[in-house]
Amino acid sequence: MPSDPKTTPPPPSPQLQTVLTWYHALASWDLDTVSSLMRDDYTHVTLPATADDGVKDKEEGLAYARGIANLFGGFPVKHEIYDVVESGDKIWVHSKLLGSLPSGVTFNNESLFLFTLAESRRGGRPQIKGVKEFVDTKMLDSFRRSIGVANNGST
Repeated sequence: MPSDPKTTPPPPSPQLQTVLTWYHALASWDLDTVSSLMRDDYTHVTLPATADDGVKDKEEGLAYARGIANLFGGFPVKHEIYDVVESGDKIWVHSKLLGSLPSGVTFNNESLFLFTLAESRRGGRPQIKGVKEFVDTKMLDSFRRSIGVANNGST
């Protein structure tokens, strides 16, 4: 059955609003906003394990994001969101991150993110409790080689 072009989709859930705000804030390196969206017990893991990133807590995740922002020279990046699936406190997002380093090296990584959300301990909108990020390891290895960084993050 064809959809009615006059039908407006429903507004995003509070959980999806949090995730979309996270994407928007990261694209402009607004790490204060990113921090406010993360619970204190936040964890981030990059998969598969060959991505060699380990599990990061909130402070480690923010420090990692600051390092990436510095790598990009603070220039904004672009996220393309292809698909979103929401079920309870879980949201899957298929997206791509696009950006260029000041050196001209480009970053073009397609990922799947599984966000786990929970109520904020301070009240207000839901916060991100955890992220599992499934990355394109072939692209990531190529990018790391192009900037002279080994898979374990050392130069």
